[in-house]
Amino acid sequence: MKTFVSLLQSVEVGGKPVPMDELKRVYEDLELVNVETYLESGNVIFDSPAAEDATLSTALEMQIQKAFGRPLAVFILEPGDLQRILDENPFPGEGKSDPAALHVTFLPYPVSRQQWSLLEGAGSGADEFRPGEAEVYLFCPAGYGQTRLSNAFFEEKLNLPVTTRDWNTVQALARLAAKRA
Repeated sequence: MKTFVSLLQSVEVGGKPVPMDELKRVYEDLELVNVETYLESGNVIFDSPAAEDATLSTALEMQIQKAFGRPLAVFILEPGDLQRILDENPFPGEGKSDPAALHVTFLPYPVSRQQWSLLEGAGSGADEFRPGEAEVYLFCPAGYGQTRLSNAFFEEKLNLPVTTRDWNTVQALARLAAKRA
């Protein structure tokens, strides 16, 4: 068995939140085990005999669409991915270590330098971002709700689905996943 963390692009279907107990059943219907949701925001930790992230992502996306009638992108991470993201935080100093101001926008896969170049000069006032491997690190001192660097911004610029989690959630998911690995 291998431990994975999945992040849903959204937890709303037709304007209604997806109940976490129903989401958990979707995972269990795919014979995934030790399924645990974290918060009410589409974070799921589970174990699977499948070794490929892409296979899991596709299977979950199909099952979610079947269960809830709407497609949602599913981002699959391994415990090592989360630890790497924590270790590679480009905002640890400079007065930018406040977890309330830090966020990570997850991409479904690493993007090319050409795609990253589409973001050049796209800072927003005091808000900053730095590209990672398959993520974007955000520093939003006034809060994520006030930034122009939202999911919609990155989806439009990069032409792919994204999802964002605050730094405390990323840390918690990394801890929970590491306990299982």
